[in-house]
Formats: sequence, C-alpha cells, structure tokens
Amino acid sequence: MIIGGLAGLDFSGAFVSFVRHSNTLDFCISCHEMRGTVYEEYAKTTHDENTSGVRALFSDCHVAHNNWVQMVSFKVKATRKLVFRFVGVVDTKEKFEAERLEMAHRV
Repeated sequence: MIIGGLAGLDFSGAFVSFVRHSNTLDFCISCHEMRGTVYEEYAKTTHDENTSGVRALFSDCHVAHNNWVQMVSFKVKATRKLVFRFVGVVDTKEKFEAERLEMAHRV
C-alpha cells in the first residue's frame, strides 16, 4: 500500500513536471511545425521582445492556467497535431499553411 502511494506520488510529480515543461517556448517550437511559420511571425512582434522585457509565450494565451481539467484537456487535444505531423498532414510548410486556419480555430 505504501509502495503504491509512493509510486502514485512519483507519477503525479512527473506528470506535473511534464505539463509545465510542455508550456515552454522551446517545447512548443520543437514539437510543432511552428519553427518556420508561426514562431517566425511571433518573433517579429512585441509579444517576443519589447522595452518592458516581459515576454508573452504561446502558452500564456493558448493554455488554460486557472483550471487544471481544461489545461489537461487542451494538452490531450494538442496531441492531435503530433498525429498530423507523423501521418504527413502538416509535414511541409505548404501543407501547414493549407491546414493553418482549421488548426487555429481549434485553439
């Protein structure tokens, strides 16, 4: 029973750490077709660089922060983008642009 409880705590901690990591900019642009598209656009705005030094990340606007259930739900839905990548739906810049509006509506 104690071992099960410790294993549950360990799993919970690892899960929370991964969710936090998945909200970082490096994670977002490494897992999606964003590096050569959306990230380039973002990098030219005041969201990325401004005189105040405050940087707005993708997760600041696109992930629920005050509701754990909504955040996890969003993360599960976001895995769809990985499937799109692996099956070739958005594996080129042209294909990404063709699907971009539909993906944006989902976010």
